[in-house]
Amino acid sequence: MNQLKRQQQGVALIIVLLIVAIVSVLATEMGSRLQLQIKRASNIKENNQAYWYAMGAEQYARKSIKQLMDKDGDVIHLEQPWNQEFVYPIEGGGIQAQLVDMQSCFNLNESLGLAQVARHWTHHPKLPLRVSPYYLNAC
Repeated sequence: MNQLKRQQQGVALIIVLLIVAIVSVLATEMGSRLQLQIKRASNIKENNQAYWYAMGAEQYARKSIKQLMDKDGDVIHLEQPWNQEFVYPIEGGGIQAQLVDMQSCFNLNESLGLAQVARHWTHHPKLPLRVSPYYLNAC
């Protein structure tokens, strides 16, 4: 009977150790998932913040151009302040932007059509095989 009691104590110890191991694995998994969710939420927040900063920079540029148009009429030249890089401060840094005059750019999309341009560029031996539509506006 005494020996039977000792065997049962060993089994109880093994069961307790298995429960502790399972709980520790579950706790580790929960902690890693929590970290992932926190990082995901942080990335979403920063992405939204960057989007709205870009929208603010665009509005600032539009307002500056409107003020120049009101001041100088229809005359726009590269010596005006719009051509200078502008910076406005934000929390933890700043946003730098510079407007680029696209008046002298040649829009390949308008002249040949996107499909014809892409077909020509992708078959040209010296040009890359994949051309994004973004790059088809050449300056």
